This record gives sequence, C-alpha cells and structure tokens, in this order.
Amino acid sequence: MNRCAIIIGTRRNQTLEQIKSMLNNNIKIKKESDEIGNIDLYYFTENSWKNLNFPEFLNKLKKYDALVLSGGFTAYTLLYASGFICIENFGSISPLISTGRIKGGILDGRVVILKGGSIGDKNIYLKIIETLAGNSKW
Repeated sequence: MNRCAIIIGTRRNQTLEQIKSMLNNNIKIKKESDEIGNIDLYYFTENSWKNLNFPEFLNKLKKYDALVLSGGFTAYTLLYASGFICIENFGSISPLISTGRIKGGILDGRVVILKGGSIGDKNIYLKIIETLAGNSKW
C-alpha cells in the first residue's frame, strides 16, 4: 500500500488512546484541506460530520489506496455518501476488523478496513498499517 487514510469518528476513551499512540508514532491528525501523505489520520467527532464537505473530502479519499474506517456510524456515513454498492470481503485481520474492496461509487476499487470503534488495543492502527504494508495481494 502506498497511501492509507485512517478515518475515525468515535470519541470513546479507548479510541482516544489509539489516537494518542499514533500521534506518538509521528502520524498526525490531518485537516480536510491538508495535502495528502502516505499515512494520514482524519478524526471527526460525531458533531463535526455535518460540517464536512463530502464531495471534496471523497475526491481527496480517491487518492488513497486504502481506507481504514473506525466506527459503524463513520463507515456508514462515508460509504453511503460515496455511492458504494458493496464491499468485496477479503476476510478479517482479527475479530471485528474486516478487510475488503469497495465496489461502486466514487471510491470504487479502494481497499477498506472496517474496525469497530471500541475494538483493539492502543496500537491497533499501527498493526493495521503493518498488515497493509505486508500484504501484496491488495
């Protein structure tokens, strides 16, 4: 994977610890208007979704090879706005962390990792990034 966007939309304490771990590993929180890098973290609280310019943000997400979506509401909101049809399932990294490829819509062809908002230890995103980097089939 060359470029990966991690999109988080939950505010649980466990999620905040996971974000802190990424910040400690030099993965910074990006703004919607920032240039993209190799691994980018976008953090939206429940109330900030309404201020997001979805067409612009979705066009930005097209530039990534993989998307990590954390939280059911986050995944639903983003995928629904993208016009996707389905996700071709690749299997699970671990319980409640599934992998696949988006079919249809503006994000067609992107690899997607779906993670429950309260799932995983503080280093789960680092493990997901390592899994993406080490898997040549994606």
